[in-house]
Amino acid sequence: MDNCCAATSSAQSWIDWIHASPATPLSLIVNAQLGATVGAFVNSTNYNTGTLATNAVVIQSGQTPQVTALQSDNLGMVADAAQWNFQHLTANTAATLPAPLLKVLFMRAGSQWANTIPFNLGGSTFTNVQLGFRDNAATRGDAQATYPVIQWTGSFTGNTPMLITFTTGGL
Repeated sequence: MDNCCAATSSAQSWIDWIHASPATPLSLIVNAQLGATVGAFVNSTNYNTGTLATNAVVIQSGQTPQVTALQSDNLGMVADAAQWNFQHLTANTAATLPAPLLKVLFMRAGSQWANTIPFNLGGSTFTNVQLGFRDNAATRGDAQATYPVIQWTGSFTGNTPMLITFTTGGL
């Protein structure tokens, strides 16, 4: 069991789940950037609100997430990242794959690697993007009814890559 969602992973019913404390994405994420905008850690008051709608966010056609070495001057690390990309399928975008699986990505943990996800946000413009743990949305939040998220504000549309670096803790 990883420690990113320990409180919610021990829930045995909705009663347990709603009373669990939300987990912080900072337990897993070291850095996150959407396009040219660096994300900010915030306690969101609206992470678990809204209506369910079809999500138009997909991986760009013909693209796959890539890992790069943050030590770009270290040729051994650069080669290691290239080998990792060669040996791993991070996203499966096959037309025959069931729709829920199109959103499953396998990333490389470790603060020495940058994972770039080539998102296509479609024709919609997003002005407030939040990244958090799914299980947090089932809780009541913290004592102030807020939810820990990484947030980007601005104007995001079309092909917008997300660059994310993970810790190795908890995995």
